[in-house]
Amino acid sequence: MLEFWSRLDPDASDKFEKWMDGHQTGYYLSFRGPGEAMLHRGYCGHMKGWSRPVDLAKNRKLCSDSRSELEAWATEHHLRWKRCSDCI
Repeated sequence: MLEFWSRLDPDASDKFEKWMDGHQTGYYLSFRGPGEAMLHRGYCGHMKGWSRPVDLAKNRKLCSDSRSELEAWATEHHLRWKRCSDCI
């Protein structure tokens, strides 16, 4: 798993965008608030087409090529999450 979060890395937005381009069939959790996230596919349109500058990693992103790995992580960390209705 990889984490992208601008709070920890000023280049996180660019790195996350590159990850999405290279992992179209991957998955990511986008944290929406304390203990709450949404699961997306790497190609989800929610993160595409923004006019610059937009910080794509303003909210923490946890990424993996394995959906089950992210789901297990979320369960283990008692995260309330749901699937994006647009891409999953």
